[in-house]
Amino acid sequence: GYEINYSYSGVLGYGVYSDMFNTSVRNCNIVEGVNTTDDKYGVYFYGSSANNGTVYNNNITTIGINSDAVYFRTGDYGNISNNNISTLGGSGFGEGARGIYLSQSSNNYLGDNFIIVDGSNRAGIDINSDNNTINGAVIRASGGGSYTHGIYYNGLNNIFSNLDVISENKAFYFRSDLGTGTIVDSILNGSVSDIFAYGLD
Repeated sequence: GYEINYSYSGVLGYGVYSDMFNTSVRNCNIVEGVNTTDDKYGVYFYGSSANNGTVYNNNITTIGINSDAVYFRTGDYGNISNNNISTLGGSGFGEGARGIYLSQSSNNYLGDNFIIVDGSNRAGIDINSDNNTINGAVIRASGGGSYTHGIYYNGLNNIFSNLDVISENKAFYFRSDLGTGTIVDSILNGSVSDIFAYGLD
């Protein structure tokens, strides 16, 4: 597929940025060039105008601090599926990069993504959103710090199914004091905890 080698000079930039409706990123090899400068996302869809976005069948690799591979920010009704994702940067507190991050983004479908988080002090999938479906993810999280989880979840009415997660920390970190969700037919193996429900008495 088409190769996008972005931010090679170390300046702030993104592999793909869109604030437009119905943007599709398919069959690409997206690589962060060098690890200087933070927050260089591989795919960044921003705003409600970026609804109905698709990120499908890509290889995405980031190496910088907070360089999330796929970041939907207030983007709804999207599809993030069949991607191979690696985030390799930032082992300090708050420095890691997520594989997929949904922030205030609802009614999205995440299907059959393979995610490696290696040396990154963040989660493979981070959901701070409501009413999404996450199915068939394979996540391997290792080599980071206290926030290296397979999945970090804070939201309402999200459904997680057919997951295969191995983490050196918590496989599934659930902010149960702030949300609700459903996990079905999943294998969750965390060295610290398989499922950790924060705020659950």
